[in-house]
Amino acid sequence: MTGSDFIAVAIQLLTTDNEARLRSAVSRAYYGAFHDVREFVESLGVAVPRYDVHDKLWWCLRQAGERDAVLAGNALNVLRSDRNAADYNLKARLFTRDVVRVKVELAVKVVDLVDLCRGEPLRSRLHASIRPYAANVLKWPIA
Repeated sequence: MTGSDFIAVAIQLLTTDNEARLRSAVSRAYYGAFHDVREFVESLGVAVPRYDVHDKLWWCLRQAGERDAVLAGNALNVLRSDRNAADYNLKARLFTRDVVRVKVELAVKVVDLVDLCRGEPLRSRLHASIRPYAANVLKWPIA
């Protein structure tokens, strides 16, 4: 199971105008991107906790100062806000198929940006910036 598996489900849910399914697509898209980012940060030797992590995970990317990481982190934060609206604000009428398609595409973009971050020399620069931030600021264990 990977984060991209959740995004595949989000894409499947786009075949309807059913609001509950479209809201679920937003949620699955966010969690797909979230898990992909989490896996990447963990691959840098950071022990990402299981709780109280959603806002802090995108901070790791944002503070790194590398364009692709910052873009991925900012997009993850936008998706988190969208997911919160989809899951908790039942009066919001923001969830048409066209709007949700853009949100799912944003999740795909996060995965694509993180894939770029996995390549050298960017990975080494992110390793050098994210690990100290996670350890010293977030107080997450480093492996």
